[in-house]
Amino acid sequence: MFALIGGIAGERVVRACTCFDPVIFDPANYVENVRQLAQIVSQVRHAEQAVTNGLRMAANWGYSQIAEIGQAVQRVEDVLEDSGMYRTNPTDDLSDRYPTDYGSAPSPEAFELRIAAWNDAEREALVENRRVQNEVAQEIAPAASRIRGLVEASNRAEGETAAAQAHTELLAEASAEIGKLQALKLSRARLKMERQARRQSDAAYRETRREWVMRDWDGSTAGAPIDVPFGG
Repeated sequence: MFALIGGIAGERVVRACTCFDPVIFDPANYVENVRQLAQIVSQVRHAEQAVTNGLRMAANWGYSQIAEIGQAVQRVEDVLEDSGMYRTNPTDDLSDRYPTDYGSAPSPEAFELRIAAWNDAEREALVENRRVQNEVAQEIAPAASRIRGLVEASNRAEGETAAAQAHTELLAEASAEIGKLQALKLSRARLKMERQARRQSDAAYRETRREWVMRDWDGSTAGAPIDVPFGG
């Protein structure tokens, strides 16, 4: 009886073991996995070394002119900012200062006050234009010196990172020069606009005054008696 029970138990153990797949070790697959892992580790190390070299070359660049370039542009921008003209609505500002429709013509005294305001505005625009010109003129020599220095430093640069830094700063210098030219054009355009708006407003005032004078003259003579010579 014990033999029968032992046989049954042994059979059950054999059946239970056959429920699991056997683990098969594949040496070729293991070697391939190790090789791929080694490649990943090597790539990470190369990337880390490249970053380290880039930081070292950037640190050794030592000829950054970004601060000087930014200061040069800021000085020109400050001139435009001081005027306050570029923070207002240009349409409203022109309509208020240089009207082209006077309706009922103002008195000559009131128009003289407007002319005085026009003179002040034109003089302010002229001063702004001269200040921008002065800042740009004073920056010609320093900008040329910075460009020469950047080109020389670029030629001496070691590695791609330093060369790229030199190229970036040269582009920044070029952008700054374009900004200065734009400021010059802006200040000249403002001066031209002030003069043109003044001429248009002055012409509109004189035309309105002429119409009012002619209207008054026509009204004063319409009902006047006609003098007959010699009492005819």
